[in-house]
Amino acid sequence: MIRRKQEGFVLVLTLLILAAITIFAAYFGERVQKSLQLAQQKQNLNDKQINLYNVRAELLFRLGTVHLTQYGLGPKDQAIALDDRSYSVDNTTLQLQDARGLLNLNIVSDERLFRFLGAMEVPADQRNRLIDILRDYIDEDDLRRLNGAESGEYQKLGLPPPTNLPLVSPLELKNVLGWRDTAPLWKNKITVANLTTVGNVFGTNPNTAPWQVLVSLPGITPELAQSIIIRRQLEPDIGEGFITQMTGVNSFQEMGQIVALPADSVRVTQRADGLPWALRYNVQLTPMSNISPWEINYFYRLEEKPDPAITPPGATAADIPKLALPPRPDRLAVPASTASP
Repeated sequence: MIRRKQEGFVLVLTLLILAAITIFAAYFGERVQKSLQLAQQKQNLNDKQINLYNVRAELLFRLGTVHLTQYGLGPKDQAIALDDRSYSVDNTTLQLQDARGLLNLNIVSDERLFRFLGAMEVPADQRNRLIDILRDYIDEDDLRRLNGAESGEYQKLGLPPPTNLPLVSPLELKNVLGWRDTAPLWKNKITVANLTTVGNVFGTNPNTAPWQVLVSLPGITPELAQSIIIRRQLEPDIGEGFITQMTGVNSFQEMGQIVALPADSVRVTQRADGLPWALRYNVQLTPMSNISPWEINYFYRLEEKPDPAITPPGATAADIPKLALPPRPDRLAVPASTASP
């Protein structure tokens, strides 16, 4: 009787051990499966980032070796447009924007900035205040304009004081009192930072400027701006004469506001499917430099999803034009007399 009880106990214990082993094996298997999935996800993420930086390296090479023309980067039949349109390159999305098509915050006149803020749907009674605050932020003195703000106003709010230097990137506007809190400037992802620049760029290129920048020019209405954008898609030949004819304003050439060629400064935005951020940087071409043919003025991540204004709702990667980069230029042969032995 006792022996039967012992055998029964051993049987129960064996079953319990087998059950425990089964549960542990299932748990361990699940953990291994999750670890493998995480490792695969990390590998995919690394591959996407490597691909993103490979495209960046290829693009920088192109910018340093291919001429900018009125059609964009390269000749007419191979040009990459510089109006911030999207291209699909090696499973990434690439956008190039001519800096002359953006509004330069460091040198723009008060009148143009006032009209630009109107295009951004900022109420008229707030625009002069924003302009004065921006001027106080970047000028060299500590004198406060009528509607402006200097160190005292920033200190009361616990904010860093004005730099009294030109902006180093459009995102620095988020440090400027008033600008950082004006909702129309940052809504719908068509933000003020997407439409402005801060580099050493003069004039406006109507062949690459978005409509919000075009309407900041005197005499250009939103309707005329849209007409310019439609026409330049057929042939990017919009110049000072066309603008003067359409607006009746004869001072564009005198003011040097219209320059119908790209600047030597290009803003680049790169995205990859599956990454929750994008790369944005500004490339300044420096062909006469002894150090490099280009330099990057600013570089930051856009921690946001792709812009719905860039990729229309319902669009897929198939809707974005695929860009096949043209063959690289041949390397120059080294003369035999100067070649190393």
